Amino acid sequence: MSRLFAASLAAVSLVSGLSAFASARAAEPEPPEALTWMALKEINEAYFNRAEPMNRPALVTRLPDGMIRAVDVSRDGKPDWLLDYSGVGTGFCGTGGCLQTLYVSDGDAYVLAFDEQALEFEVAEVGGEARVEAQVHHTFCVPDDWDCTYAFAWDPGLLRLVERPNARGVTLLTSGLEPIGERADKFDPDALPAEMAEVWRTSRVTCPTTNNDDGLEVRRAFIRSVPDLNGDDRRDWIATAPYACIDQESTEETPLSAFAVYVSQGESLVKAYESAPGVWAATDIASRPARLRVGPPCGYGTECRFETLTWNAQAGRLETVD
Repeated sequence: MSRLFAASLAAVSLVSGLSAFASARAAEPEPPEALTWMALKEINEAYFNRAEPMNRPALVTRLPDGMIRAVDVSRDGKPDWLLDYSGVGTGFCGTGGCLQTLYVSDGDAYVLAFDEQALEFEVAEVGGEARVEAQVHHTFCVPDDWDCTYAFAWDPGLLRLVERPNARGVTLLTSGLEPIGERADKFDPDALPAEMAEVWRTSRVTCPTTNNDDGLEVRRAFIRSVPDLNGDDRRDWIATAPYACIDQESTEETPLSAFAVYVSQGESLVKAYESAPGVWAATDIASRPARLRVGPPCGYGTECRFETLTWNAQAGRLETVD
């Protein structure tokens, strides 16, 4: 082969490769300007101090490559968008990984579907269904599991991610990871069913504390949605009472709270189970409806001894399986 022919062949190969690369880049949808603006605003605000506006690094005007990427979760023909803050650093990462924010298309608009720190975050197809799988801080699993992974799929009717077994086949959800979290800046009691909003509002406990300037800390019930427990194909609810006030100088452990389960009946919610203080609850999604499993506290290296509750339609309660 002549040197001229070899050079020509190499040039053709290079042009072909560049064309393929350009085509692939052209096929990738551009992130919405609104998401780019939002991410830049959050990154720059993380360093902002009004008292010392000059004491900050240079203004960030360009996002890390690949921070915003298109994924397919809702399967509605429109791209969904994942924002991965792992390349940003300060304020967005911790022991539970880095912030992962997922917006899912509902056809007309976008819904905030996931907004939590994760050590690993993946969107993949499982059994013909798009699955979101997130490895999170080990304390989200009871007992502690260093491979604490939750999986979800998009429900277009509910406009939310719903629980699925993870890649290891784990079906016991022991700690109630909420994909959009329960932080105070996101929690909206007005978005709850009326019965649960009332539980939240009337659960308020005010405790003395040295951690706040006014010397007070307000605690409320922790309320979360769980998969259907009574077979009506509607999600149900668990409300865990706020921790009781204790002397901050005390060496005693904070006493564990009781919880109550509310299930849907028609357009209302009714209390179907109330635990004793210090009982854990886990939801097993191996069957439909899901089953509630309850037991005493268990920790790392300790076997969890759960009892299984099942729905008694005649009594209108969740009861222990004989």
